This record gives sequence, C-alpha cells and structure tokens, in this order.
Amino acid sequence: MLPTSQLMDLTGQLVALKTCYELTEPEMQKQADCPHCHFNLAENDSKPVHGRLGQIEDKADEVLNGWTNTLKSALEDPMLEEQKALLGKNARTAIDKFQQSGHLPIPVDQQFIDSVNSMLSGLESLEVHMDKLQAVMTSWGPCTPEDFKQKLAQWVDSQISGKDKSKVRIVIK
Repeated sequence: MLPTSQLMDLTGQLVALKTCYELTEPEMQKQADCPHCHFNLAENDSKPVHGRLGQIEDKADEVLNGWTNTLKSALEDPMLEEQKALLGKNARTAIDKFQQSGHLPIPVDQQFIDSVNSMLSGLESLEVHMDKLQAVMTSWGPCTPEDFKQKLAQWVDSQISGKDKSKVRIVIK
C-alpha cells in the first residue's frame, strides 16, 4: 500500500554519502587520499556531502507526509468501519487517535502496526447468538472444567473451520 521504493531511494542516497570522522585538516593538506578510509575525492564522482543531508531530510519528511496521508485516507474508508469494530479496544483507540490527529504515533509501535494491518487485511466477524451457545453447552451435560474447556474449544474450531483463524473475531449477540 505504501510505496517502499521512495524509502529505498533515500536509504541508497544515505549509504552513498562518504564521511570520515578521523580525517583532520592537516592530513587533507598533506595528501589527497584519506589515511584512514582511503577516500580520494579526485578519483571519485561523488557529490559533496555538504547540503545533501538537508536535502535527504527534506525528502524524508515529504515521504513521511505522503505515507501518513495515504494511510489516513485508506483508514477513513467507510467500508472499514465494520472492520474497526472488530478490533480490540486498544487497537481502536490507537486508530482513532491517528485519524483524529492526522499524525502517526511517536514512536510507531508494533500495536499500531498490527492494528492497521488487521483493519486493512479484512477481519471476519463470526456472530454467535447467546441462545445457540447456551443450547450447545447445555447439550454437553455436566462436565469437568477440563472437559468443558476442551468441548468449547472443539465447538469454536468447528464454527471457524475453513476460515483464517487470525482474521476471525467472535462476536457474542
């Protein structure tokens, strides 16, 4: 959804910058090659670093703003409101804060990333009506706590059979 080529381009520009923190001015006056990293400006077509960091930072800000706007637009799709309702409370809160402020959280934590991914990946609601659940549990008769847990797990598995378990959200009605 977000164009990673922009980030890769910025990364490439940063990697291409040549710096040496050990080189001193007297060493530069004595010889063309850096005695520490062996860089020779005369033999290299690289552009000077001076001013390039500012340009890269400006471009990074543009990319961040573009990505933020793209994400905000995607999450404002009315079709996703149903998906947001299936998220946990903390995930909904994180998405709501982002939608209201228009700014990504600092830092962008894993919970926010997972919340966005879950919302955009298409969660599936499995509605379980209380009377149906009660009828199923009543049919089991008396059972030990371990048997009850096992039967409930088997029943849930039968309800979500053929579905991606990571995308199913059970909603009790």
